[in-house]
Parts: sequence; C-alpha cells; structure tokens
Amino acid sequence: SHQATYIAIERMGNTESASIDIQLNWEKHSHGVAQAGKRLEGEVVVRVKRCIDGAPVKLIISGKEKACLKARNKREQLSLSQAERRFFSVELPLRSFQTNQVVNPGVYTFPFAIKLPRSLPASDRHPNDKSKVGYHIQYRMTAKIGKEGKIHKEVYFPVKSAPLPPERTPCLIRPTTHRINSIGVKDEGRVVLGAMVNNSSVGRDENIELFLACRNDSSVNIRTVQIDIVEFLRWQLSPSETKDSSKILHTIKSVALPSTTKARPRGQKGQRRTADM
Repeated sequence: SHQATYIAIERMGNTESASIDIQLNWEKHSHGVAQAGKRLEGEVVVRVKRCIDGAPVKLIISGKEKACLKARNKREQLSLSQAERRFFSVELPLRSFQTNQVVNPGVYTFPFAIKLPRSLPASDRHPNDKSKVGYHIQYRMTAKIGKEGKIHKEVYFPVKSAPLPPERTPCLIRPTTHRINSIGVKDEGRVVLGAMVNNSSVGRDENIELFLACRNDSSVNIRTVQIDIVEFLRWQLSPSETKDSSKILHTIKSVALPSTTKARPRGQKGQRRTADM
C-alpha cells in the first residue's frame, strides 16, 4: 500500500503563468525515506494559470557527495579546501509539448517511477551542524519545464542503503586487561574484559547483538558498565588531504555484568570500605 505525501513548494519563475510541484508516494512504514535497490514513485504536477508556450517537462534525480577540510597550503597556512562529486544522475522525460503548442490553463499530472541502484550510499552528514569542515551525502530531485528551466522545483530527500547479505559474520574481540588504581596511586588489581559481536555486518536501522564477559581480579566492586557504539569516519579530497573522525551512534548505560561484584574478604571486615567504580 502507498501513502501519498504532499511536499510544500516554493513557486519559481513566472508565478503568474505556471508552477510545478513534486509529490512522492511513500511505501508504508518507510517513514519518508527511500531505500537503495527499491522503486521510488511519485508525480510531477504542473499548474497552469494562463496559457503558456509548450515545452518539455522532465525530472532529474541526482546524488552528490561533498567534503571539506582545513589543510595547510604551500605557505604552511591553514586554509579551507573542498571538493564535490556527483555519483548518481538520471533524467526522466515526462512530457514533450510541441514548441508551437499552446498549453491551456489547468492541472497536468505526470507520474514517474524509478528503481534506485542498490549500490547507492545512505544519506549522511558529519558533523550534524553548520560546521564548514566535514562531509555530506545528499539526494535531490529537480522538476522543470523547458530547457532553461525558468519554472522549476527542487526537493531534497533522504536515502538509506540496501540491506547487507543475510550471512552472519561473527567477530570475537580479544580480551583486554585493565589495571585498577585507587586515586591513581595504589594498585587495586586488574579487570579483564572480553566481547563478541554475533554479526559484524550490520547496516543502519538494524539490530546488533553484543556479548560481554568480565573477570574481576581486583579488590573493587564494579557497579555497572557503559557501552558506546562508535562509528569511525574518513573522508578525503585527495590522497594527501584526508580527515579522520568518529561519532557515538548509541550509548548503553548501566549494564550489569556477572562476576564484577566481589565478596569482601573476612579479614577486611571493619578495617576499610571496599572501593566502588
């Protein structure tokens, strides 16, 4: 089933003669996000208020990536450097009015449908603010009348990547040892942490199953453990202009693990309080 979603327009060109709108038909449960590898359907609506000369009506769908970073020039001065690339573009002719044909007032609807390539990357932006340094991946629709496109409309829409293959790829994280110091001086022992991910091939909006193990060989009680899911990012303008960054996608707080709380030795009863973390 489909649910029609109306996108408000900003009228362009000669508003007294005609305007053009774009209307997308989203699949149920899509939440207004297109998916790579699936069909994208909708309509281009032309509203003619008074007679205009005939001209072709077409829709252009494109994807673009843009990266920007600060780099040192030949004078060793920091300057802003940027680059962009259009990695996807398709033009859909919707209607060819004859050049000598007069288009009468009325509402003209032109349906369209296109299957997006499965290889398209997901829409993304980092950092998610107005910072000049970073990158973004975005998709745009442009509907226009005539070669010059004096009457046109642009709409940006989000895309999510296609699901990864169903085969599971488990990943075992090697156990690591962490020394516990009290006030940064006294050695309280060590804690060994290990983890395993049931499937390391996960995409956006998919669940990840994580298993943790802990061995507490210290003299302290560990109340809870916090888990951060971190995404590491790299974008580049050229082989010599590269930027690395990271962002926390999700935080799981107050994770209780077995074997983290230690029973106090009887010999310490009444002597001093066991430290907590």
